[in-house]
Formats: sequence, structure tokens, C-alpha cells
Amino acid sequence: MNVARRDISLRIRTIKCRHNHIFPYLSIMKLRTSLFACFCLIATISSAQIGTMPNVLPFGTVTKGSPVTLTVTIDNPTNRDLVVTDINPYHTEAFQLTDTAFTVTPGGNHVVSVTCDPRHNIGYADWLLVKSSSHPEVPSVYLTATGDYAGTYYDATQDLWDGPLKTALTSIISTGVVNHTYNESRDQMYMVIDNQRMNGQGATQNTAECIYTGFLAVGYTNRADAQTTFDLNTEHTMPQSFFNSTLPELSDLHHIFITTASANSERANSPFTVVTNPSWAVGGSKSTGNSFEPRDEQKGSSVRALLYFLLRYQDYQGFICGQKTIIRNWHNQFPPDAVEIKRNEDIFTFQRNRNPFVDHPEFMDRIANLCGTGSQDSSAVAEYIDDTLEYGNTLVGSSLDGYYTVANQGINDLTLSNLSLSDPAFTFIGSPNLTIPKDSMVQIWVRFAPTTPNLNFSATLSFNTSAPGTPTRTVTLIGNSQTVSASPATFAEAQVKLYPQPAHDAVSLQFTKANHPAGQATLCNLSGQELRMIPVPKGQSVVHLPLQGLAAGMYLLRLQLGSSQWVEKLVVE
Repeated sequence: MNVARRDISLRIRTIKCRHNHIFPYLSIMKLRTSLFACFCLIATISSAQIGTMPNVLPFGTVTKGSPVTLTVTIDNPTNRDLVVTDINPYHTEAFQLTDTAFTVTPGGNHVVSVTCDPRHNIGYADWLLVKSSSHPEVPSVYLTATGDYAGTYYDATQDLWDGPLKTALTSIISTGVVNHTYNESRDQMYMVIDNQRMNGQGATQNTAECIYTGFLAVGYTNRADAQTTFDLNTEHTMPQSFFNSTLPELSDLHHIFITTASANSERANSPFTVVTNPSWAVGGSKSTGNSFEPRDEQKGSSVRALLYFLLRYQDYQGFICGQKTIIRNWHNQFPPDAVEIKRNEDIFTFQRNRNPFVDHPEFMDRIANLCGTGSQDSSAVAEYIDDTLEYGNTLVGSSLDGYYTVANQGINDLTLSNLSLSDPAFTFIGSPNLTIPKDSMVQIWVRFAPTTPNLNFSATLSFNTSAPGTPTRTVTLIGNSQTVSASPATFAEAQVKLYPQPAHDAVSLQFTKANHPAGQATLCNLSGQELRMIPVPKGQSVVHLPLQGLAAGMYLLRLQLGSSQWVEKLVVE
């Protein structure tokens, strides 16, 4: 993504959700893209739960260009296929996956590889969001990483944005600089840095190229010969007239280049723009006499030279800021190529400083205002990963709980209001916090509890947000109701033996039917609160449910196989 972003801290907290589960919560600070508020779809089911291991994936410090890959296992303990239609993070500039759609069979699992290769030297925190057309209970995985740049030159820019970033870059490129005379710099440019015999471009003789026209001067012996024999000259991207030809600006190689004298004269002190009706056009460059458009091969280098000059010195007479739109556009459209990168390296060897926008073009993404003190928009902005919550098949008399997560990655509070459900088969559980501070999130819990069998339900969850541009959000809730098939009332009649009874540390279920369907066994207290659950694989002869930590007393053990279920009392001593 090319839009500007804000950094995010890597503090990890926890928040307690229903059923006494602990879900990690990442404090997300100031990450700004076109999305500030992240909305993800995760849910918990009243029996078997889809699981992810681990549920927090910490990459640690990862250097740009040296990716690290970790894995997440998605377990499916339910009795139906888990169909994953998409699995992706929000911020794909840092985290990437190749395996984004797959099916996990009942009782099976699937391993997903996640690669972190950060673009910025900032902290990242993200959700790996799983969308499923078959289950509402697929949880998110939290991803954390600290992006880092190789070497130490840009260490002072870690986690900085806007004004502080510009200040840090100015300090970096102004420290330890070796200033040279104008002749020393021009000699180095003609004979080494821009000499295609010396800079790796493969010429067999001294060769210099006009940056604007592409004209090649071949076989010159020194700078004076190149200027006299081939009519070459030195172009100052920031014209000398604006800074009175003073040093060190005059000799700074980051903004001076080789041109023909005629092209240098044609550009003069004109600003850069797109020229549509040129009075002069040579080699792809065009001029009207008052404005100038470099050829495509030079556009990016020219505007990055102005960006460097702006940070290293100042914007004399507002010349650079008057071109800020075209500068940003061309910087993004024409990224540094191998020649520009090599030139930046050679200049560093000579004058001991670098152009940051050549090394890391993404710095521009973190500077909202090139010419002032403005920063990124501080309002909360909502972006949504999905608009459907699938509950699948639910038995009449039972329920399935899901939740819709709303996280605020913005700077100001994100406020929700007017929460509503369109069908009484769906009800809110508890009262979510309607004001979401920065660096926090809430879950909107919705229970699907059908009372009428054999119906397909389609309802909506609606709410308003304070995020500009997204005042209303509507989420589709889909579920199907089923009846419990005519079945024996007790485990014994279902040909399932429960032992020992009373039980102590564990209880076992022995199945005499070899072809029974997959399902789950759930232990509840007498009030119906679910305490323990184990999956029952298809055809499994014996399963064991641990009871350690339970108080002595009477419990209910509910067994569901396919669309049939039975309940048996269990005494724990």
C-alpha cells in the first residue's frame, strides 16, 4: 500500500471474554492506512470450537529484506467440514500468506505459513483474520513484529512519523558530511560517480550521459575535455539562483547531475510539471520555457534530489513546496532503479551522507505534509474485513454464540451507537462498551437460538460509528435451525456406556455402534453452564473427558452425534 501509516506498539494485554476464555489483545498505536478501525469476524461456539495454535504469533525484530516465516495450525474438532474462504492480515505490507483458501475435514487440522517482511522500521500488530462459509467460530490470530532497517544509519528514525521523522532525517544527513569544493565534486561526478566506465554500467571508455536528453559523451579524458569537446554542463536540480550559488549547496552531489549545456539552459530555473504543449522536446524531456518535464528515466531521481535538498538545507523561496504534488506523484510512480541506488552509494563514499528517499522510498508514506507541521488525520476510520456472520446449522433448543470484533487503531475514540438486530432468533449477549478508546477493542456478542425448526434465517446486525465516511454498518447473520431427530432418551438406549459412575478424575464414553457419526460431548452444571468439551471423532470406540479441578457434585453430560443428542446425569466425587 502506498498510503501513509502510523506506527503501532507491541504491548500485549489480555481481555476476558465469555466462557472464561482469555483472548490476547494487542495495543495498537497510531497505525494509519486507509483503515484505522479494524473489524474482524470471530466467534465462539457453545460446543466444539475451531482452534488456532498459537493464537499470538510474535515475530520479534525482523529486518526489511530478511523475511521470517512462522506457522499457525487451525484445528477443526467439529463434526462438519471447516471451509475457509479467505485468510489474510489487514497490513499486507508486513505480513503475507500464500495459502488463503482451504477446507479442514472434521477432526483434522491445517498448517498455514505466515511470512513477515516489513517495509518500514516501525512496530506492527495485526489480526490474521479467517473468513469461513461454514463456521462462525474461527478465531483471529494476533501478529506482532518490530520492523528494522539493516545497519545503523537510520536507527534514529525508528517508529517516527511526520515532523519528528523529518527532523531526524535532517540530523542524519547533516551529520559527519565531508564538504568538497565545486570542482572536486564535479571531477568526482564526471570521472567516477556518473562515468559509465567506472560506475558499473559497462562502458569501455569514459562515458557520461545527459540526464534529460540521453546524449552520450564517449571518450573524454577529463571533466574539462567533456565540457569543451562534448558541450556538457552541470545541472543543479535545485537551481543555483535560489541559493546564490553558495557552498555546500553548490557542490552537493545529491542534487547535481550531468547534462548538455543546451538542456541545462532549457531547464534553467523552471519548476517540474507535466508539459502538454512543449516549445522544446529532446530525448523525452519537454519544456515550455517556464516549466520543465524530465524524461521518465529521470523523473524519480530529480524529485528525490529535491526531497533531499528540502531536508538537508531549506526550501529557498518556496521553490520545492510549490511542486509538492508532482514530487510525491513522481516519487511513487518512478521508484529508484539500480543506477540511482548505486549513485547514492557512491556519493556516500565521497561525501559521507545519503539520500534517505533512495534508500527507503517508503519514508514518504510516513510524512503527511512535506512543507509544514501537519500530521496524519487523527480521526478514527472504519474498514471492515467481512459483512457476514455464518452460524450454520443449530438445533432447536440449543444456541450458538458469535461475536463481531470492533477495534480502534485510530488516535481518537471510536464510538458505536444504535445497535440493533432484525430477528428475535438473534439476541445480544451482555452490553458492549460503545466507546472504544484508541489502542483497544470490543466484541459485540450475538446469540443464535432458534425456536422454530427447519427454517433458514437471514437477519442483520446494524450499528452506527463515529468514523468519517462509514457512519452505518450492516452485518448479515445467517443460520439454519434443525430439530433433534427421534432418538433414545438415555446414553444406554443410544448404545453408549458411561463409566465410571460416580467418576473422579475422568469419565469415559464407550460406543458400541462402530459407524456412529462425529460429534462432541459437553459437560455442564445443573444450570446449563458449559464446563468441559471433547470432540467425538466419527466411529471412535472410546473417548475420555478429564474432570480434574471440578467440585464434587451432580453434573449433566450432553452428547451430540450428528443431528441427535442425549443427556445423562453424572456424579463427580
